[in-house]
Amino acid sequence: MDFFFHYRNPNFQSSSVVITNNKSTNSFHGKEGERKRNKRTNNNKMSTKVKLSTDPQSVAARERRHRISEKFKILRSLIPGGDTRNMDTVSMLEEAIQYVKHLKSQI
Repeated sequence: MDFFFHYRNPNFQSSSVVITNNKSTNSFHGKEGERKRNKRTNNNKMSTKVKLSTDPQSVAARERRHRISEKFKILRSLIPGGDTRNMDTVSMLEEAIQYVKHLKSQI
């Protein structure tokens, strides 16, 4: 059975994690499989540098995502309690819509 979790990572727009709960896989690998996985993990940790693409289209997309992220931070700061609560983008937009409707009703 696979479980999908969505989490926020401050360095990226969004990320997903898949956790597999499969007992036959665990028993199949045993201790030897665990050592192999640990060795790969240690090798991966040694090379943690990420080479960003310099392709103009990739650079433009990265800059666009950064601008959008910055605007969402500004919008989140304008919502009452938005800075203190940890909410996803959709929830934040829903709160912003409700807040703007509330402000319009005050006029």
